[in-house]
Amino acid sequence: MDPKCILHKFKDGDVKLNLKTVSIWLAFIMVLSFAIGGLLIWTTGISNDDDFEVANLQRENHIFSLEDAQSACLNIDLSLGELTIKGGAKDSIETNFEYNYPILKPKVDYQVSEERAVLAINQPNASVDIPDDIRSEWILHLDERTPTKLDVEVALGAVDMDLSCLNLTEFYLELSAGEVDVNLKNNSGLKDVYIETSFGEVNVDLKDNPELEDVYIDSSFGDVFVDLSGDWEKDLNASLDMNFGSLTLDLPSNVGVRVGLQKNVVVVESSGLKIEDEHYVNEAYGKSDVTLNIDVELFMGEIDLNVV
Repeated sequence: MDPKCILHKFKDGDVKLNLKTVSIWLAFIMVLSFAIGGLLIWTTGISNDDDFEVANLQRENHIFSLEDAQSACLNIDLSLGELTIKGGAKDSIETNFEYNYPILKPKVDYQVSEERAVLAINQPNASVDIPDDIRSEWILHLDERTPTKLDVEVALGAVDMDLSCLNLTEFYLELSAGEVDVNLKNNSGLKDVYIETSFGEVNVDLKDNPELEDVYIDSSFGDVFVDLSGDWEKDLNASLDMNFGSLTLDLPSNVGVRVGLQKNVVVVESSGLKIEDEHYVNEAYGKSDVTLNIDVELFMGEIDLNVV
């Protein structure tokens, strides 16, 4: 069966953190530390210890031609390691893998059907009694011409993507624990962005995407930074749902911005915005042809809204 590309699709009043709030935070962090400690066991389920007996560094390089494809879809499933994705390929997708235990060897499937290329890369669940010297690094280079859907799932690791000036159409990322740094600016055909993380820091640059219509970011615990500044040609609907952490939003001044907040124990700071009908709006709101509609929900933490 062919792999499929999955796209998943107030009132103002600052509340200062008091002793009770701090106690809740500390209790939550203690519980979370136990959860993260057990995440390795949850993500993996390796029953054969022989997979960790050999520690020789292996390297694999592949080039998948896109000459017969009019579009592409990438499905990436990494259990443990570091993932880097960027441009630089020409009429192809290039992959570079480095790993030092057999269980970390990626499985790769590539098919071209009806002018659509589908590349699926996955790593078997890996993680009971992980050695200290483990190495698992994936580097992918994408073609800058081919319209591409990108679907990424990472259980535990670091994600670094410089996808600026490519031809992405849809972007989906799910991370259980780790750090995310994604540059998605200047993708002329990008319409939908979905990012979901359980624990970790998220940094997303969404500047200057003329076709972008929908953004959804969900973070259970961690700090989130989203850059929505720059030039916009269409209305945008963005939803940011967070439980615990801090959220920083950089917003444009040349198009209308309307931010709605649903918050519990939250400190809110803003610059370049005013409150109108229980929403934060900029000076261009109601005057420009384009409006960014942003809904933010945060249970506990800090929100920083900046017009830049």
